[in-house]
Amino acid sequence: EHTFRISNKGDEIAKIALISVCECTTVERDWDEIQPGQTVELKIIFDSSEKDEAEIIDIDIFLDNEIPESEDPWIEKLRYRFDIQK
Repeated sequence: EHTFRISNKGDEIAKIALISVCECTTVERDWDEIQPGQTVELKIIFDSSEKDEAEIIDIDIFLDNEIPESEDPWIEKLRYRFDIQK
């Protein structure tokens, strides 16, 4: 279990469309938007019961916002690594 702290350092509200994780990861949050200057917590719970070796896990956060001066969606990525001890 780990808690990431995410800050919005921009000038507009960051609106979360989707948080994509693998089946081994559960995400807990009580927010859908991050106000400018606001910091929120994203709790990650990892289940290693189906894993046999170390791995790096990606957490993709898709925003409704677009990258400035483009029409590309804004995507942020978090990563964590785990090791299996036998």
